[in-house]
Amino acid sequence: MPETEHVEVRQSKISGAGRGLFARRDFSPGDLILSLDRPLVAEVEIERMLDTCAWCLQRSELDPEGRKLAASMGLPVGFIEVKVCTGCRRVVYCSKTCQSRAWKREHKHECKVIAPKERPDLPDGVRAVIKLLGRLKADPKDERILAISKFRPAGEASGLEALSQQNREKFDEFQMLALAAYKYTGEPKIAGSDSQALTKSLLSNIMSNAFELGSPLDGAEGGKLGIGFDPFLCNANHSCEPNATLVFNQPQTLLRALKPIKKGEEVLMRYVEETNPFSVRQADLREHYYFSCQCPKCKKGSKCQEDVFAKRPEELPAEYCKIADNLITRHEANLHNFFVPANDETAQLRMAALQAEAFSVSRRYTRYADEEEVKAALKMCINSGMWTWTREPVPQLCRQLFGLYIASGNPYRAFRLGLKRHFEITPKLHSQPFYPTRLIDLWAMSTVTNVLCGPMHQTIYDEFVQSGVSLRTVYFGFLLDLRDNLPKMYGMESPFGRVVEQTYAQLMANIGTSEAKIRELVKEVWPALEIIARKQRMSWPSLIDAFLDDERDATYAQCGETARTIFGRNFAVKPVKNQGQLSYTFVGTTAVLKFILSFRLEAGRIDPDVLKLAKEIHGGLVPDVEFCGHARTPAGKTLFVYKMPLLPGKDFWSIAGPDFHLDEGAVAKRNAMIKSLARYFARAYLKPQTVHAAVRKEQEEDALRRAAIMRKFLPEISAILDELEDNVPVLFGPFYRFVLTHADLSGASVLLNETTCEITGVVDWSGASVRPFAVDLPSLFLAGGAGGWWLTGKDDDNKEKDDAWREYPRRGELEEAFWAEFFVAACVTDSARERRTRRWHAEVAGKLATIIRFGFDRRADGSVSDRPLQENKDLLRAWFGNDKVVKEEEEKESSGVEYITETDEDEESSGVEDAPTAG
Repeated sequence: MPETEHVEVRQSKISGAGRGLFARRDFSPGDLILSLDRPLVAEVEIERMLDTCAWCLQRSELDPEGRKLAASMGLPVGFIEVKVCTGCRRVVYCSKTCQSRAWKREHKHECKVIAPKERPDLPDGVRAVIKLLGRLKADPKDERILAISKFRPAGEASGLEALSQQNREKFDEFQMLALAAYKYTGEPKIAGSDSQALTKSLLSNIMSNAFELGSPLDGAEGGKLGIGFDPFLCNANHSCEPNATLVFNQPQTLLRALKPIKKGEEVLMRYVEETNPFSVRQADLREHYYFSCQCPKCKKGSKCQEDVFAKRPEELPAEYCKIADNLITRHEANLHNFFVPANDETAQLRMAALQAEAFSVSRRYTRYADEEEVKAALKMCINSGMWTWTREPVPQLCRQLFGLYIASGNPYRAFRLGLKRHFEITPKLHSQPFYPTRLIDLWAMSTVTNVLCGPMHQTIYDEFVQSGVSLRTVYFGFLLDLRDNLPKMYGMESPFGRVVEQTYAQLMANIGTSEAKIRELVKEVWPALEIIARKQRMSWPSLIDAFLDDERDATYAQCGETARTIFGRNFAVKPVKNQGQLSYTFVGTTAVLKFILSFRLEAGRIDPDVLKLAKEIHGGLVPDVEFCGHARTPAGKTLFVYKMPLLPGKDFWSIAGPDFHLDEGAVAKRNAMIKSLARYFARAYLKPQTVHAAVRKEQEEDALRRAAIMRKFLPEISAILDELEDNVPVLFGPFYRFVLTHADLSGASVLLNETTCEITGVVDWSGASVRPFAVDLPSLFLAGGAGGWWLTGKDDDNKEKDDAWREYPRRGELEEAFWAEFFVAACVTDSARERRTRRWHAEVAGKLATIIRFGFDRRADGSVSDRPLQENKDLLRAWFGNDKVVKEEEEKESSGVEYITETDEDEESSGVEDAPTAG
């Protein structure tokens, strides 16, 4: 049952704040101020609609590998099952109880509205208002819902007008979303109300006052689950020195005291991160809540501890002055949000630019963050000498990096960073041991420590024992600390509390030691653990780099030794010539066998389902792969060990390298290779794959976003980017084929017969995925010329030169041979004009993929980052310079290319994938 009797709503004394929540009795730190069974509004965000219960917001991990990892770490997402609503197939529930409660209260009002397949997934705010309108239509006098209209901005006479002047973009967005909710609901008539005006009021007020909903047990994921709003709870005003904090217990929602609160005192919570500098807090409040804070801390301006740098801005080292100067333009539009008091205007601008860069990285959700970018931002802050480890955004960057280490399966590195956070960072930011962030961190550290106690990390465990620290005792220490403080925040009956209590009970049942004795052992070991943590203090760049970078990487010798451990001492290994970024690959030899052994990092794992599909399509060109177990790098990274037969042939680069003086025999071989490649593409084309419309849309938006980045980076190829942007809707539309595509169809991945140049094998399927047909066509570009970092030729004066790209004299002949062979192998019997159109769109897909592959840098896990790759500028100009593209455009127009849809059979094959059934 809700508990709200200990607080009351009345006029706040804060200037311009309106109503507020006031204590009706004294509260001590950790006391429960109010409790709601569930907020009036609790909506999962779009990305969580199919993995998070729409009633209680408990998430399920749908990815099998992620689920297995979560289960091994004791996380609920590894065990929770969700089933889709059979009516709309848009939302899921974790139990019949949740589904029944949701239907009775709200889902019956939205189910049919969101069900149509052609309708896009609606934003959380729109879905919330659709439900509320349905409830009001049934009960026009529902006071809780009508109370929403009293909030800002719509609750004030000129509130919406003021919003339109302050943030026109946000105002227009609210108007559009409100109109969508109104129209999708069928323009409902609500007795006693102007329905359309009420819809605008509900939408604007919810989106302007919503709080974030997340799970303490999903910290490694780092992203929110949805938004919440309640007309009683949302009366609580903001302060940058809050005396209370919000707790979401999925779905129960609590307000807990952080400090002593006297009877009659206003209860204040934070809307934004209170540890941020003054200008950042104010900017966040203006952007999201449309007011400026006048709390006691903010009245002091930039004179509080949160704004203090380690040195004066004027003392920024010269190296970082240059970095800052380059960042000023990038962040010019937002520099005012990162104001830094300084006597020198130039120094002020530079520090604002550095802050803007660091905060831009720290504010990405962990699932969207890049480990290398986070480390680079951390190094910039600390190595510049301006930031301490407790000045934001350094603490948030550390938290972000900690989550990335966990998500990528690096428990040792997470543990090292977690120790620093536990002893030196978080306690200085939040003094209360029961503060939510500290409890979440305790759970994460206990989980990571438990992993390090396992047999896969015996060496690390032994290293700590030699330092006088038993990691098993440390594990108990974190868990007991968490269990002691949970009752003052989440409570032991919360999902978080139940998991902790269950873990504790299982541990105590399996050991023969009393809790009192364990606490004595923890007390003995803790000083030694703190010494280890504080040894990681760093004051110069080399130590910081060593701390953040993986200096304990695996070597070929170590992998070879591991191979002999797995397969026997008579096992001989030799590294292959061309190694991948995410693997160590060897030719393994015994007395009678020869095969490939591959040690692969987490991001380079081979998906058995993808491999199975590849074999169905390409048969014997795809090797059988046997998973042989795990190995570990000295830094604690898990390596996945695979064995596969040694396929015949040599790699693409060895046979098809640059040679501009081809004799007739060489031309014949190259043609044979091109035709073999065409048959490879045809096999994939004949096996179209089903892809959900939302996935197509997501890939389309990513392509357009990258095109926009590249347009700014390299305007010299704007003509090709215009062409790509015009065709992207076709490539990701419902009629264009999606097929299994290889991530790197060149280099060491394609094996050729030395004599015939026919393809004998295609290996390394770790990055393969279902994407638009021909996005792996960069292989054809590479086969039609040579250049870049590995082409060295002679100019007319016989001097060495390094060209960006040179096409083979007979490239046109090679391309014609490719497409002629493809159309035959793919059984395409269209007219010549239709073939030209199909070829045109496939080549556009290939150009798009080529620009993404060669135009952007790679992250540490091998995925494509958003950072343009400076060293490939010349290569892209040579391929896609505006003059060349204009010429090709004229040729296209003269050939009469137009869009041709697929056959009816193809249309069926590209339909939207069904949502999960309801079991």
